[in-house]
Amino acid sequence: MEAARLTKSIQKLLVDPRIERLKLFIPSLHVVGGTVRDLLRGQTPQDLDLASSLLPDELAALCEQHSVALYPTGLKHQTLSLIPVEGQLPVEITTFRSAGMSPAGGVHRGQSIEEDLAYRDFTINAMAVAVHQATVIDPFGGMEDLNRGVIRAVGDANSRFAEDPLRVMRMLRFSAQFGFDIEPDTKNAAAAFLEPLAKVSIERFREEFSKLLLSNEPDKGLQLMANLGVLEIFLPEVQRFVGYEQNRFHKADLFVHTLEVVRKTEPDLISRLAALLHDIGKPETLSVDSDGDRHFYKHESVGADMTSDMLLRLRYPKNTAKAVSTLVATHMRPLLCGPGGVRRILRDTGEQFERWRELKYADATSCKIDESEVEAQFRAFDEILAKVRKGPEVSPLKNLALGGEDLMALGVPEGPQIGDMLRELHEHVIDNPEDNEKAVLLRLAKKKLA
Repeated sequence: MEAARLTKSIQKLLVDPRIERLKLFIPSLHVVGGTVRDLLRGQTPQDLDLASSLLPDELAALCEQHSVALYPTGLKHQTLSLIPVEGQLPVEITTFRSAGMSPAGGVHRGQSIEEDLAYRDFTINAMAVAVHQATVIDPFGGMEDLNRGVIRAVGDANSRFAEDPLRVMRMLRFSAQFGFDIEPDTKNAAAAFLEPLAKVSIERFREEFSKLLLSNEPDKGLQLMANLGVLEIFLPEVQRFVGYEQNRFHKADLFVHTLEVVRKTEPDLISRLAALLHDIGKPETLSVDSDGDRHFYKHESVGADMTSDMLLRLRYPKNTAKAVSTLVATHMRPLLCGPGGVRRILRDTGEQFERWRELKYADATSCKIDESEVEAQFRAFDEILAKVRKGPEVSPLKNLALGGEDLMALGVPEGPQIGDMLRELHEHVIDNPEDNEKAVLLRLAKKKLA
Protein backbone atom coordinates (compact mmCIF):
# COMPACT_ATOMS: atom_id res chain seq x y z
CA MET A 1 0.00 0.00 0.00
CA GLU A 2 1.41 3.39 -0.97
CA ALA A 3 2.35 5.77 1.86
CA ALA A 4 -0.42 8.31 1.22
CA ARG A 5 -3.16 5.65 1.21
CA LEU A 6 -1.66 4.04 4.30
CA THR A 7 -1.67 7.32 6.21
CA LYS A 8 -5.25 8.02 5.16
CA SER A 9 -6.36 4.53 6.27
CA ILE A 10 -4.71 4.92 9.66
CA GLN A 11 -6.26 8.33 10.20
CA LYS A 12 -9.67 6.96 9.28
CA LEU A 13 -9.24 4.15 11.80
CA LEU A 14 -8.05 6.36 14.62
CA VAL A 15 -10.99 8.76 14.46
CA ASP A 16 -13.27 5.89 15.48
CA PRO A 17 -14.98 7.30 18.59
CA ARG A 18 -14.29 4.08 20.51
CA ILE A 19 -10.55 4.46 19.98
CA GLU A 20 -10.65 8.18 20.71
CA ARG A 21 -12.30 7.43 24.05
CA LEU A 22 -9.94 4.66 25.09
CA LYS A 23 -6.70 6.37 24.14
CA LEU A 24 -7.46 9.07 26.70
CA PHE A 25 -6.69 6.73 29.59
CA ILE A 26 -5.06 3.53 28.25
CA PRO A 27 -1.30 3.73 27.68
CA SER A 28 0.50 1.69 25.02
CA LEU A 29 -2.75 1.01 23.12
CA HIS A 30 -2.55 -0.83 19.78
CA VAL A 31 -5.00 -2.01 17.15
CA VAL A 32 -4.00 -5.55 16.18
CA GLY A 33 -4.80 -8.69 14.22
CA GLY A 34 -7.51 -8.99 11.64
CA THR A 35 -8.57 -5.37 12.12
CA VAL A 36 -5.24 -4.14 10.77
CA ARG A 37 -5.13 -6.78 8.05
CA ASP A 38 -8.57 -5.82 6.77
CA LEU A 39 -7.77 -2.12 7.00
CA LEU A 40 -4.69 -2.61 4.81
CA ARG A 41 -6.79 -4.61 2.34
CA GLY A 42 -8.89 -1.51 1.80
CA GLN A 43 -11.83 -2.56 3.96
CA THR A 44 -13.50 -0.67 6.81
CA PRO A 45 -13.38 -3.00 9.83
CA GLN A 46 -16.29 -2.83 12.25
CA ASP A 47 -14.78 -5.12 14.87
CA LEU A 48 -11.88 -3.68 16.82
CA ASP A 49 -9.21 -5.94 18.32
CA LEU A 50 -6.88 -4.07 20.63
CA ALA A 51 -3.82 -4.92 22.70
CA SER A 52 -2.24 -3.17 25.63
CA SER A 53 0.49 -3.68 28.21
CA LEU A 54 -2.10 -3.76 31.00
CA LEU A 55 -3.29 -6.91 32.74
CA PRO A 56 -7.09 -7.36 32.90
CA ASP A 57 -7.37 -6.24 36.53
CA GLU A 58 -5.32 -3.11 35.80
CA LEU A 59 -7.46 -2.34 32.77
CA ALA A 60 -10.67 -3.00 34.72
CA ALA A 61 -9.60 -0.48 37.40
CA LEU A 62 -9.02 2.20 34.76
CA CYS A 63 -12.35 1.46 33.09
CA GLU A 64 -14.13 1.85 36.41
CA GLN A 65 -12.44 5.21 36.98
CA HIS A 66 -13.57 6.44 33.56
CA SER A 67 -17.07 4.88 33.62
CA VAL A 68 -16.49 2.46 30.74
CA ALA A 69 -18.60 -0.70 30.90
CA LEU A 70 -16.73 -3.99 30.62
CA TYR A 71 -17.43 -7.72 30.46
CA PRO A 72 -14.85 -10.32 31.57
CA THR A 73 -15.73 -12.62 28.65
CA GLY A 74 -12.20 -13.87 27.90
CA LEU A 75 -10.34 -13.62 31.17
CA LYS A 76 -8.49 -16.90 30.75
CA HIS A 77 -6.93 -15.38 27.61
CA GLN A 78 -6.27 -12.02 29.32
CA THR A 79 -9.08 -10.42 27.32
CA LEU A 80 -11.81 -7.99 28.31
CA SER A 81 -14.76 -6.75 26.24
CA LEU A 82 -15.42 -3.03 26.64
CA ILE A 83 -18.17 -0.69 25.52
CA PRO A 84 -16.32 2.63 25.22
CA VAL A 85 -19.22 4.40 23.48
CA GLU A 86 -22.81 3.56 24.30
CA GLY A 87 -24.76 2.35 21.28
CA GLN A 88 -21.67 1.23 19.37
CA LEU A 89 -20.12 -2.21 19.02
CA PRO A 90 -17.94 -3.45 21.88
CA VAL A 91 -14.18 -3.83 21.51
CA GLU A 92 -11.85 -6.50 22.85
CA ILE A 93 -8.59 -5.64 24.58
CA THR A 94 -5.99 -8.32 25.28
CA THR A 95 -2.81 -8.07 27.33
CA PHE A 96 0.37 -8.32 25.24
CA ARG A 97 1.10 -11.97 24.47
CA SER A 98 4.29 -13.83 25.29
CA ALA A 99 5.81 -17.30 25.24
CA GLY A 100 3.47 -19.90 26.72
CA MET A 101 0.23 -18.54 25.25
CA SER A 102 -2.11 -21.39 24.31
CA PRO A 103 -5.82 -22.14 23.86
CA ALA A 104 -5.86 -23.28 27.48
CA GLY A 105 -5.24 -19.70 28.57
CA GLY A 106 -3.38 -18.45 31.63
CA VAL A 107 -1.42 -15.30 32.45
CA HIS A 108 1.51 -14.76 30.09
CA ARG A 109 2.25 -11.06 29.94
CA GLY A 110 4.40 -9.78 27.11
CA GLN A 111 6.69 -6.80 27.54
CA SER A 112 6.07 -5.07 24.20
CA ILE A 113 3.86 -5.07 21.14
CA GLU A 114 6.73 -6.58 19.15
CA GLU A 115 6.84 -9.54 21.55
CA ASP A 116 3.05 -9.84 21.26
CA LEU A 117 3.17 -9.95 17.48
CA ALA A 118 5.90 -12.62 17.54
CA TYR A 119 3.37 -15.11 18.97
CA ARG A 120 0.58 -14.48 16.45
CA ASP A 121 -0.14 -17.05 13.78
CA PHE A 122 0.60 -15.56 10.33
CA THR A 123 2.43 -12.46 9.18
CA ILE A 124 -0.72 -10.89 7.72
CA ASN A 125 -2.20 -11.03 11.22
CA ALA A 126 1.00 -9.89 12.97
CA MET A 127 0.77 -6.16 12.33
CA ALA A 128 -0.36 -3.41 14.68
CA VAL A 129 -1.28 0.25 14.59
CA ALA A 130 0.16 2.19 17.51
CA VAL A 131 -2.77 4.41 18.50
CA HIS A 132 -0.81 7.18 20.23
CA GLN A 133 1.88 7.36 17.54
CA ALA A 134 -0.45 6.71 14.54
CA THR A 135 2.09 4.35 12.97
CA VAL A 136 2.05 0.78 11.62
CA ILE A 137 4.27 -1.77 13.35
CA ASP A 138 5.15 -4.62 11.00
CA PRO A 139 8.20 -6.54 12.24
CA PHE A 140 7.58 -9.71 10.18
CA GLY A 141 6.80 -8.39 6.70
CA GLY A 142 3.05 -8.82 6.94
CA MET A 143 2.32 -5.91 4.62
CA GLU A 144 4.56 -7.36 1.92
CA ASP A 145 2.91 -10.80 2.25
CA LEU A 146 -0.49 -9.11 2.12
CA ASN A 147 0.45 -7.38 -1.12
CA ARG A 148 1.87 -10.59 -2.58
CA GLY A 149 -1.07 -12.71 -1.47
CA VAL A 150 0.88 -15.13 0.76
CA ILE A 151 0.00 -16.95 3.98
CA ARG A 152 3.24 -17.30 5.97
CA ALA A 153 3.76 -18.33 9.58
CA VAL A 154 5.34 -15.82 11.95
CA GLY A 155 8.90 -16.91 12.65
CA ASP A 156 9.25 -20.67 13.05
CA ALA A 157 6.15 -22.38 11.62
CA ASN A 158 6.55 -25.48 13.78
CA SER A 159 6.49 -23.36 16.93
CA ARG A 160 3.38 -21.49 15.81
CA PHE A 161 1.46 -24.69 15.02
CA ALA A 162 2.64 -26.29 18.26
CA GLU A 163 1.19 -23.35 20.23
CA ASP A 164 -2.23 -24.03 18.70
CA PRO A 165 -2.77 -26.84 16.15
CA LEU A 166 -6.04 -25.20 15.04
CA ARG A 167 -3.81 -22.76 13.18
CA VAL A 168 -3.49 -25.46 10.53
CA MET A 169 -7.20 -25.05 9.83
CA ARG A 170 -6.96 -21.26 10.05
CA MET A 171 -4.22 -21.36 7.42
CA LEU A 172 -6.54 -23.20 5.02
CA ARG A 173 -9.42 -20.88 5.84
CA PHE A 174 -7.40 -17.73 5.18
CA SER A 175 -6.21 -19.16 1.87
CA ALA A 176 -9.83 -19.76 0.82
CA GLN A 177 -11.07 -16.47 2.26
CA PHE A 178 -8.52 -14.25 0.57
CA GLY A 179 -7.47 -16.40 -2.38
CA PHE A 180 -3.89 -16.37 -1.07
CA ASP A 181 -1.18 -18.99 -1.64
CA ILE A 182 0.41 -20.76 1.31
CA GLU A 183 4.15 -20.30 1.63
CA PRO A 184 5.81 -23.74 1.07
CA ASP A 185 7.67 -23.97 4.40
CA THR A 186 4.49 -23.08 6.28
CA LYS A 187 2.45 -25.66 4.38
CA ASN A 188 5.09 -28.36 4.87
CA ALA A 189 5.27 -27.67 8.60
CA ALA A 190 1.48 -27.92 8.94
CA ALA A 191 1.49 -31.50 7.65
CA ALA A 192 3.23 -32.66 10.84
CA PHE A 193 0.44 -31.33 13.07
CA LEU A 194 -2.53 -33.37 11.87
CA GLU A 195 -2.55 -35.59 14.94
CA PRO A 196 -2.59 -32.63 17.37
CA LEU A 197 -5.22 -30.96 15.16
CA ALA A 198 -7.45 -34.02 15.55
CA LYS A 199 -7.46 -33.40 19.32
CA VAL A 200 -8.73 -29.81 19.28
CA SER A 201 -12.30 -29.32 20.44
CA ILE A 202 -14.82 -30.08 17.73
CA GLU A 203 -16.49 -26.70 18.36
CA ARG A 204 -13.28 -24.83 17.53
CA PHE A 205 -12.84 -26.85 14.34
CA ARG A 206 -16.47 -26.28 13.39
CA GLU A 207 -16.12 -22.50 13.66
CA GLU A 208 -13.13 -22.45 11.32
CA PHE A 209 -14.77 -24.91 8.94
CA SER A 210 -17.91 -22.78 8.75
CA LYS A 211 -15.83 -19.70 7.95
CA LEU A 212 -14.03 -21.65 5.23
CA LEU A 213 -17.35 -22.70 3.70
CA LEU A 214 -18.52 -19.08 3.71
CA SER A 215 -15.30 -17.79 2.14
CA ASN A 216 -14.86 -16.44 -1.38
CA GLU A 217 -13.28 -19.69 -2.61
CA PRO A 218 -14.77 -22.53 -0.53
CA ASP A 219 -13.85 -25.06 -3.22
CA LYS A 220 -10.20 -24.09 -2.90
CA GLY A 221 -10.39 -24.49 0.88
CA LEU A 222 -12.02 -27.92 0.62
CA GLN A 223 -9.41 -29.04 -1.92
CA LEU A 224 -6.65 -27.94 0.46
CA MET A 225 -8.35 -29.82 3.31
CA ALA A 226 -8.40 -32.96 1.17
CA ASN A 227 -4.81 -32.57 0.01
CA LEU A 228 -3.45 -32.02 3.51
CA GLY A 229 -5.51 -34.78 5.14
CA VAL A 230 -7.78 -32.58 7.27
CA LEU A 231 -10.95 -33.86 5.59
CA GLU A 232 -9.99 -37.43 6.45
CA ILE A 233 -9.85 -36.46 10.13
CA PHE A 234 -13.10 -34.56 10.51
CA LEU A 235 -15.22 -35.46 7.46
CA PRO A 236 -14.02 -38.88 6.24
CA GLU A 237 -17.33 -39.37 4.40
CA VAL A 238 -16.43 -36.39 2.18
CA GLN A 239 -12.79 -37.44 1.76
CA ARG A 240 -14.24 -40.60 0.21
CA PHE A 241 -15.51 -38.48 -2.70
CA VAL A 242 -11.99 -37.91 -4.01
CA GLY A 243 -11.60 -39.86 -7.24
CA TYR A 244 -14.97 -41.60 -6.74
CA GLU A 245 -16.50 -42.50 -10.10
CA GLN A 246 -20.12 -41.48 -10.68
CA ASN A 247 -21.99 -42.43 -13.87
CA ARG A 248 -22.61 -41.34 -17.46
CA PHE A 249 -24.74 -38.40 -16.34
CA HIS A 250 -21.75 -36.70 -14.72
CA LYS A 251 -18.69 -35.04 -16.21
CA ALA A 252 -16.38 -35.45 -13.20
CA ASP A 253 -15.72 -37.57 -10.13
CA LEU A 254 -17.84 -37.04 -7.03
CA PHE A 255 -15.40 -34.67 -5.30
CA VAL A 256 -14.88 -32.39 -8.32
CA HIS A 257 -18.64 -32.33 -8.91
CA THR A 258 -19.28 -31.45 -5.26
CA LEU A 259 -16.73 -28.62 -5.31
CA GLU A 260 -18.44 -27.14 -8.36
CA VAL A 261 -21.85 -27.27 -6.68
CA VAL A 262 -20.46 -25.63 -3.52
CA ARG A 263 -18.81 -22.91 -5.60
CA LYS A 264 -22.11 -22.10 -7.33
CA THR A 265 -24.11 -21.55 -4.14
CA GLU A 266 -24.41 -18.29 -2.23
CA PRO A 267 -22.27 -17.82 0.92
CA ASP A 268 -24.97 -19.07 3.26
CA LEU A 269 -24.02 -21.76 5.76
CA ILE A 270 -27.07 -23.99 5.28
CA SER A 271 -26.84 -23.72 1.49
CA ARG A 272 -23.14 -24.56 1.37
CA LEU A 273 -23.42 -27.42 3.84
CA ALA A 274 -26.22 -28.84 1.68
CA ALA A 275 -24.14 -28.39 -1.46
CA LEU A 276 -21.22 -30.18 0.20
CA LEU A 277 -23.33 -33.09 1.47
CA HIS A 278 -26.08 -33.44 -1.15
CA ASP A 279 -24.51 -36.62 -2.58
CA ILE A 280 -23.10 -37.98 0.69
CA GLY A 281 -25.23 -41.13 0.31
CA LYS A 282 -23.87 -42.14 -3.10
CA PRO A 283 -21.01 -44.40 -2.00
CA GLU A 284 -23.40 -46.16 0.39
CA THR A 285 -26.00 -46.86 -2.29
CA LEU A 286 -23.87 -47.84 -5.30
CA SER A 287 -25.18 -50.63 -7.50
CA VAL A 288 -23.93 -51.73 -10.92
CA ASP A 289 -26.33 -53.23 -13.46
CA SER A 290 -25.65 -55.94 -16.06
CA ASP A 291 -24.50 -53.30 -18.56
CA GLY A 292 -21.94 -51.94 -16.14
CA ASP A 293 -23.88 -48.72 -15.46
CA ARG A 294 -23.53 -47.32 -11.96
CA HIS A 295 -26.64 -46.32 -10.00
CA PHE A 296 -27.25 -44.64 -6.64
CA TYR A 297 -30.91 -45.39 -5.96
CA LYS A 298 -32.36 -43.57 -2.94
CA HIS A 299 -29.02 -41.94 -2.16
CA GLU A 300 -30.89 -38.79 -1.14
CA SER A 301 -32.78 -40.65 1.62
CA VAL A 302 -29.69 -42.41 2.92
CA GLY A 303 -27.76 -39.14 2.59
CA ALA A 304 -30.30 -37.20 4.65
CA ASP A 305 -29.76 -39.52 7.63
CA MET A 306 -25.98 -39.41 7.19
CA THR A 307 -26.09 -35.62 6.96
CA SER A 308 -27.95 -35.28 10.23
CA ASP A 309 -25.51 -37.62 12.00
CA MET A 310 -22.45 -35.81 10.60
CA LEU A 311 -23.61 -32.30 11.46
CA LEU A 312 -24.61 -33.27 14.97
CA ARG A 313 -21.22 -34.96 15.36
CA LEU A 314 -19.64 -31.62 14.40
CA ARG A 315 -21.84 -29.93 17.04
CA TYR A 316 -23.90 -27.89 14.60
CA PRO A 317 -27.26 -26.78 16.06
CA LYS A 318 -30.12 -29.23 15.62
CA ASN A 319 -32.09 -26.78 13.49
CA THR A 320 -29.12 -26.43 11.12
CA ALA A 321 -28.81 -30.22 10.82
CA LYS A 322 -32.55 -30.50 10.16
CA ALA A 323 -32.53 -27.79 7.48
CA VAL A 324 -29.55 -29.28 5.65
CA SER A 325 -30.98 -32.79 5.88
CA THR A 326 -34.24 -31.54 4.35
CA LEU A 327 -32.35 -30.16 1.37
CA VAL A 328 -30.35 -33.35 0.93
CA ALA A 329 -33.51 -35.48 1.16
CA THR A 330 -35.34 -33.46 -1.51
CA HIS A 331 -32.57 -32.51 -3.94
CA MET A 332 -33.50 -35.28 -6.42
CA ARG A 333 -37.11 -34.12 -6.86
CA PRO A 334 -37.74 -33.62 -10.60
CA LEU A 335 -38.49 -30.15 -11.95
CA LEU A 336 -40.98 -31.46 -14.51
CA CYS A 337 -43.42 -32.69 -11.89
CA GLY A 338 -46.71 -30.88 -12.58
CA PRO A 339 -48.69 -28.76 -10.11
CA GLY A 340 -49.05 -31.61 -7.61
CA GLY A 341 -45.31 -32.20 -7.60
CA VAL A 342 -44.61 -28.51 -7.12
CA ARG A 343 -47.01 -28.41 -4.17
CA ARG A 344 -45.25 -31.41 -2.63
CA ILE A 345 -41.88 -29.72 -3.02
CA LEU A 346 -43.23 -26.61 -1.32
CA ARG A 347 -44.72 -28.77 1.43
CA ASP A 348 -41.60 -30.85 2.03
CA THR A 349 -39.01 -28.07 1.79
CA GLY A 350 -41.03 -25.49 3.73
CA GLU A 351 -38.93 -22.46 4.58
CA GLN A 352 -35.95 -24.06 2.81
CA PHE A 353 -37.61 -23.81 -0.61
CA GLU A 354 -35.44 -20.98 -2.00
CA ARG A 355 -32.31 -22.81 -0.88
CA TRP A 356 -33.70 -25.98 -2.49
CA ARG A 357 -34.14 -24.18 -5.80
CA GLU A 358 -30.59 -22.79 -5.65
CA LEU A 359 -29.15 -26.23 -4.83
CA LYS A 360 -31.17 -27.82 -7.62
CA TYR A 361 -29.82 -25.32 -10.14
CA ALA A 362 -26.20 -25.63 -8.94
CA ASP A 363 -26.43 -29.42 -9.06
CA ALA A 364 -28.08 -29.58 -12.49
CA THR A 365 -25.61 -27.19 -14.12
CA SER A 366 -22.72 -29.24 -12.70
CA CYS A 367 -23.86 -32.43 -14.45
CA LYS A 368 -23.53 -33.56 -18.06
CA ILE A 369 -26.76 -31.82 -19.11
CA ASP A 370 -27.05 -29.15 -21.77
CA GLU A 371 -27.43 -25.81 -20.01
CA SER A 372 -30.20 -24.71 -22.36
CA GLU A 373 -32.20 -27.79 -21.32
CA VAL A 374 -31.67 -26.94 -17.65
CA GLU A 375 -32.85 -23.38 -18.24
CA ALA A 376 -35.94 -24.62 -20.12
CA GLN A 377 -36.85 -26.96 -17.26
CA PHE A 378 -36.51 -24.17 -14.71
CA ARG A 379 -38.66 -21.84 -16.80
CA ALA A 380 -41.37 -24.51 -16.98
CA PHE A 381 -41.07 -25.16 -13.24
CA ASP A 382 -41.31 -21.46 -12.39
CA GLU A 383 -44.41 -21.05 -14.55
CA ILE A 384 -46.17 -23.83 -12.65
CA LEU A 385 -44.86 -22.45 -9.35
CA ALA A 386 -46.38 -19.04 -10.10
CA LYS A 387 -49.77 -20.62 -10.82
CA VAL A 388 -49.63 -22.82 -7.73
CA ARG A 389 -48.83 -19.82 -5.52
CA LYS A 390 -51.88 -18.01 -6.88
CA GLY A 391 -54.10 -20.95 -5.93
CA PRO A 392 -55.36 -22.07 -2.51
CA GLU A 393 -52.87 -22.87 0.23
CA VAL A 394 -52.93 -26.59 0.94
CA SER A 395 -49.65 -27.30 2.68
CA PRO A 396 -48.85 -28.24 5.36
CA LEU A 397 -51.20 -30.92 6.67
CA LYS A 398 -52.70 -28.54 9.25
CA ASN A 399 -54.37 -26.60 6.40
CA LEU A 400 -56.61 -29.56 5.59
CA ALA A 401 -60.27 -28.56 5.84
CA LEU A 402 -61.06 -31.69 7.86
CA GLY A 403 -59.58 -32.93 11.14
CA GLY A 404 -59.28 -36.02 13.27
CA GLU A 405 -62.48 -35.33 15.21
CA ASP A 406 -64.44 -35.26 11.95
CA LEU A 407 -63.10 -38.70 11.05
CA MET A 408 -63.89 -40.09 14.49
CA ALA A 409 -67.46 -38.84 14.06
CA LEU A 410 -67.63 -41.00 10.91
CA GLY A 411 -66.59 -44.03 12.93
CA VAL A 412 -62.84 -44.11 12.31
CA PRO A 413 -61.32 -45.54 15.51
CA GLU A 414 -58.95 -43.33 17.47
CA GLY A 415 -55.34 -44.26 16.78
CA PRO A 416 -52.93 -44.58 13.81
CA GLN A 417 -55.75 -45.01 11.32
CA ILE A 418 -56.79 -41.38 11.87
CA GLY A 419 -53.34 -40.10 10.89
CA ASP A 420 -53.12 -42.44 7.91
CA MET A 421 -56.45 -41.27 6.51
CA LEU A 422 -55.63 -37.59 7.06
CA ARG A 423 -52.40 -38.04 5.11
CA GLU A 424 -54.25 -39.82 2.30
CA LEU A 425 -56.77 -36.99 2.09
CA HIS A 426 -53.97 -34.46 2.14
CA GLU A 427 -52.24 -36.18 -0.79
CA HIS A 428 -55.54 -36.01 -2.67
CA VAL A 429 -55.86 -32.30 -1.93
CA ILE A 430 -52.32 -31.57 -3.10
CA ASP A 431 -53.28 -32.90 -6.52
CA ASN A 432 -56.80 -31.41 -6.34
CA PRO A 433 -56.66 -28.26 -4.20
CA GLU A 434 -60.22 -27.34 -5.19
CA ASP A 435 -61.39 -30.35 -3.11
CA ASN A 436 -60.11 -28.90 0.15
CA GLU A 437 -63.62 -28.40 1.49
CA LYS A 438 -65.01 -30.23 4.48
CA ALA A 439 -68.06 -31.65 2.70
CA VAL A 440 -65.96 -32.98 -0.19
CA LEU A 441 -63.40 -34.54 2.13
CA LEU A 442 -66.12 -36.17 4.25
CA ARG A 443 -67.50 -37.85 1.11
CA LEU A 444 -64.00 -39.08 0.20
CA ALA A 445 -63.48 -40.37 3.74
CA LYS A 446 -66.80 -42.27 3.66
CA LYS A 447 -65.76 -43.95 0.40
CA LYS A 448 -62.46 -45.02 1.92
CA LEU A 449 -64.25 -46.41 4.96
CA ALA A 450 -66.70 -48.29 2.76
